[in-house]
Amino acid sequence: MNIETELLKQISRGDKIAFKELYALFSNKVYATALHYLQNIPDAEEVTQDVFLSIFNNAHTFKGNSSVSTWVYRIAVNASLTYLKSRKKSSFLSFVEYKKEIPDFNHPGIIEENI
Repeated sequence: MNIETELLKQISRGDKIAFKELYALFSNKVYATALHYLQNIPDAEEVTQDVFLSIFNNAHTFKGNSSVSTWVYRIAVNASLTYLKSRKKSSFLSFVEYKKEIPDFNHPGIIEENI
């Protein structure tokens, strides 16, 4: 068993020091992956946080069928793609909301023309 797998086992038991060690090992790679997909620094930072929260909460699900780095990379890619999807939906929905909320405004000049 390698050090990364041992760290995940410790994290699954709630070991915060092990989590810090895993973060130190993978944070730059996760951030670079997120930045590659999102092309936006604040979004990449947010996704990086989400990835490590997911790792902390799901360390017990690591089965060892791949390396820890592959598992972490896959979480980072999936989180980035999910973020992109939600951003597209929210930008579309905000456009729809904008179209719905066009105020009923009568400009005084137009009112005078109709009199």
